[in-house]
Amino acid sequence: MVKIIPPTIPFRGFNNPYHKSHYVIIGYPYDGTTVYRPGSRLAPSYIRKASTIVDQMSCFSNINVDSIGIHDVGDVEIVYDDLRATMRALESIVFQVIKDKKVPIIMGGEHTALLPIIKAVKKVYNIVNVIIFDAHMDFYLEWPEGSKITYATVIRRVYEELGDDRIFLIGVRAYNEDEINNLGDCKINVLYMKDLSMKLEEFIDKLPKENIYMSVDVDVLDPSVINAVSHPEPGGLTYREFINIIKRIFRNSRKVIGIDIVEYNPLLDLNGNSAYIVTRLIYDIIGFLYKYNH
Repeated sequence: MVKIIPPTIPFRGFNNPYHKSHYVIIGYPYDGTTVYRPGSRLAPSYIRKASTIVDQMSCFSNINVDSIGIHDVGDVEIVYDDLRATMRALESIVFQVIKDKKVPIIMGGEHTALLPIIKAVKKVYNIVNVIIFDAHMDFYLEWPEGSKITYATVIRRVYEELGDDRIFLIGVRAYNEDEINNLGDCKINVLYMKDLSMKLEEFIDKLPKENIYMSVDVDVLDPSVINAVSHPEPGGLTYREFINIIKRIFRNSRKVIGIDIVEYNPLLDLNGNSAYIVTRLIYDIIGFLYKYNH
């Protein structure tokens, strides 16, 4: 039996009934594989708190997020000495939400959330296409040595679940030579940040239209936008660039299965600005999702 810890403060400060809601917030307060500057486990509660302050209108989509039916189930119970048990719990609740014909919106926590989410999605959809925003490739075979499931290996593990031509990675600007070698013959579509201005149109045109799952590591944004991440990398997306890309993706897509937003680290958020911006980001993602995929 999966145990869910109800939110002390739900997203937006109130909860719509589950059966009347189309979007379901799930917290994943886990950062147990983060070696350098952990803290993203605290993100779900900080985002919920910020959501009670941030105005409810998504100005870019012109959608009032309070009017569209969002239910916050709370956080998956974390088993800190058993990552696989924690991941099974997340997989179970995501599967139930999708089976109920609702859209899961997972707030991390670290990027390991993506693997159990994809396993849950695969139980419902035979074909899954994953669009990932990330400054990093996360494609180590093992990292640290001997560790197969960590925030630095998760996209490799997802590739092993999905196979060729199912992963579309946007915004990469930090990687190790080992990761490039590990790509080898793997057919993963990568839009490197250095190529964004020249290749964005072509990249978006070849994105799948059906059965889209979107994963957003907030370090894809430039540190001048969100700096409270464990591994900030300069030269990232501006907020407006990110918004314009997701708008086009959602407008062109016929089926978006779910979304996660991960790797915000409150322990590095000295003035609270990043919590506010991450929350605004979630509003705008939900707004465009509702506008184009409801």
